[in-house]
Amino acid sequence: MGFQLGVLCVEEGMYQRGLDLLLPWYKVEKKVGREGKVLRFLGECYAGLGRHRDAMKYLQLAMRYDEYDADVLGLLGEMYLKENEGDDIALRFCEKAVELNPDSPALKLRLATAQIEYGDFDKGIQTLKPCLRNKATRAGALLQRGVLAYEQGRKKESKKWFTKAVSCPEGEINPEMRESACYYLKKLRV
Repeated sequence: MGFQLGVLCVEEGMYQRGLDLLLPWYKVEKKVGREGKVLRFLGECYAGLGRHRDAMKYLQLAMRYDEYDADVLGLLGEMYLKENEGDDIALRFCEKAVELNPDSPALKLRLATAQIEYGDFDKGIQTLKPCLRNKATRAGALLQRGVLAYEQGRKKESKKWFTKAVSCPEGEINPEMRESACYYLKKLRV
């Protein structure tokens, strides 16, 4: 029961509550060698709480159980980017994730972010196109288009993208994304 409720909390973005439910379950299951299925969700909890190193630890463990879990690979790639652990490794994880699940807009958004960070702007733009049309990934895609334009020195265009990202409704944009877009908008005013 604790596992299912914890997973629901993770899916609803209630990461601390999910962690509170999943960690005890993990400790019990680890004693009998059945902890594999919870590792990905623990990684998601820690990622959602901004504890990227902890997230990486659990996601790397999750890969030992299923090296073909696209969600694990994509999130691990994102964590590598955030922790500056190697853009090339992050990019490979994200590419493999999209290869395994090519219909996932969330994985495509992670790949586009890695491509932009890696400096492959043309591929980044192409990868972002379906993300801009998807309600769940639109805000993140707007933010990444802004970053891309900013990195290319197109300040006016980047301001347009960041402004669109900030104007997304509360349920579509998370606080970290909004904060990032606002940060760039302030930089553009200087």
